[in-house]
Amino acid sequence: METSELDLSRIHGFTSWINMRLMPFEQGLNHILTDLMKGTNMKMLLQSVTGTTTEKIQSFEKLSPEQIRTRCEWAVKHLKEHQVIPEDVQVDARLFAVRSAKHVFDLLWRLVEHDIWFLWERIDFLLQDDAVALLSVPLKWIPTDTSSKTDKLHVDVSLLAGFGTKDVVDDVMTQAGQPGKKPGKFSETEQMLAFSKRNLTKKYPKPSACIIEMIQIVLQKLPEGRRINFTKLNELSDLRVLCSLVNYFVPNLIPTEILLNDRWSLNLTLAIIDDVLCCKSNLASEDLVLGDEMSICAFMCYFFLVFLKYRQNEIAIRRTEEIRRRHYNAVQKLRATNQSDQVEDRPRVEQEVFQCSAGKYNV
Repeated sequence: METSELDLSRIHGFTSWINMRLMPFEQGLNHILTDLMKGTNMKMLLQSVTGTTTEKIQSFEKLSPEQIRTRCEWAVKHLKEHQVIPEDVQVDARLFAVRSAKHVFDLLWRLVEHDIWFLWERIDFLLQDDAVALLSVPLKWIPTDTSSKTDKLHVDVSLLAGFGTKDVVDDVMTQAGQPGKKPGKFSETEQMLAFSKRNLTKKYPKPSACIIEMIQIVLQKLPEGRRINFTKLNELSDLRVLCSLVNYFVPNLIPTEILLNDRWSLNLTLAIIDDVLCCKSNLASEDLVLGDEMSICAFMCYFFLVFLKYRQNEIAIRRTEEIRRRHYNAVQKLRATNQSDQVEDRPRVEQEVFQCSAGKYNV
């Protein structure tokens, strides 16, 4: 059966988001409808979204259609137990198990909504310019079990855990808790909410409205972005919008003045995004032009989550280097003080060395 243009666009968008979720486990999909229920992909997705594992769901290989249907029912139940999707959400496990596009998209959309609202609540904190405040709460999108021993061990994990391989796997696996335990609902990032400039007591806006608002906030932080009036998702097909967003996180990465505002340039920009974020996305310029809500929101959720983590890590690296330089200079001063008769300066210099040493471990 031939895939419609709309379904293909949604496949591209959701695949981007799922690959972001599976990246710490060094897994990825080419096509959500054909690959989601292969191997341990579903198991890893559940672990990434809920922060826990379930012994009931392992590999989907060599299972009968009935066994796959049963595991899909278990997966939905697991998501409800961990408050990722509402209790009143109904999923036809039989149609989901046979990879019905509508039913797969509907469930994945619920998961993407969950991530978008998580991000929207915290966006003001994550876009602030105060490096010390920004680094006070590491961005994590995997819930943790605050009562577990694993979580207590994770408190001191550095922000410098990167994106590519073992560091991220260790970071995420540490967050993931133990089988059968309910996680706190993003308890480690709750402090970010106090920084929010929006009313969080009201009902959440539509996911598309949240994405549009977050794009507008970022554009307002750049001179070229302030000249853009962004109001609809399909306006992401304007090269200036996407390039401005990328250039906010990686300054001057894409020189918009030498690129034509065409599909070739859009595809180049999308490829650069995947390259920087070390994550595979199948989104193409045609999907941006089509402007489907599910597809664009899933892609932009991936874009913002990983780029905001990237920004936090970059700032952490710069701050660590700055503290190391200060520590080195303070040690040199202390040595000079010890070799001279300036006894009155020694306590002050020793305190400076101590503060720099403590700062290195607090990043």
